[in-house]
Amino acid sequence: MFNIITLNNVIYQAFSNILYEEY
Repeated sequence: MFNIITLNNVIYQAFSNILYEEY
């Protein structure tokens, strides 16, 4: 069973990485 908090954390990290690359 996958934890939603963990999934949200992974998505947040990926989004932050994209923003960092674009910025």
